[in-house]
Amino acid sequence: MTDAEKTSQAFTTGTDYVLSVQRVGARLVASEAHGERVVDMASQIRVVRSDGAPFAGESTEAHRCDTDRGWTVVGVSRGGTVRTNAETVVEADDNTFVAGSDETIRRFEAETRS
Repeated sequence: MTDAEKTSQAFTTGTDYVLSVQRVGARLVASEAHGERVVDMASQIRVVRSDGAPFAGESTEAHRCDTDRGWTVVGVSRGGTVRTNAETVVEADDNTFVAGSDETIRRFEAETRS
């Protein structure tokens, strides 16, 4: 896709996998910077930053235990520090880092927008 905003339209028409030019470029840069493959369709993992309010009062471990949904909270950013330990309790003004496949992150983003 040449436009990231049109990827959702492609999925509604039955497309199994879509990657915008912008995401391909970002993943190629990440691949070069980190020395690992990030453009392989079989191993696509996305990490997105999200508002902490929906997770407030819960530990990151609580979200890591729920494997059925396909995404997980992998970290919390608070006061300029990223915390990844399982005992960290999310506060409403934190930012969270959520990881999952492209598909599960799309579902996560749709659910949190609702």
